[in-house]
Amino acid sequence: MKKHVLLELAELNDREPAYALVHNVDLVVVRYDEEVSVLYGRCAHRGALMSDGYIDGCITCPWHGFQYRPEDGCSPPPFTEKIATYELQLDGDTVLLNPKALSDGTERPVTIIDELIDTATAQTHSERQNNA
Repeated sequence: MKKHVLLELAELNDREPAYALVHNVDLVVVRYDEEVSVLYGRCAHRGALMSDGYIDGCITCPWHGFQYRPEDGCSPPPFTEKIATYELQLDGDTVLLNPKALSDGTERPVTIIDELIDTATAQTHSERQNNA
């Protein structure tokens, strides 16, 4: 299955939803701590763009406050709404997306960027030392 280049890690701010459009499907990209998730970008309640919302443990809809967990797209109990999640892969600093959505509420494989950040920081530090 062909992976789609979604964005570069440097474009993602921690706990700040980002918008992406892939094959005419709205997506929301979320970085929280050292993890990255991609979910269907519209709220199941009324269709608001989730990238206009905010992160407070969950991705929160900007219109009516509906929430979805970034790891599986499920609303926290007692609510039952679910949105689709997507599989990601990192290629250096590039986030690649499998454009085929997982079923609504499917916990996606965790994409951790901690090692990548440490490597990038070390490379930047090394480059500065070489240029000094």
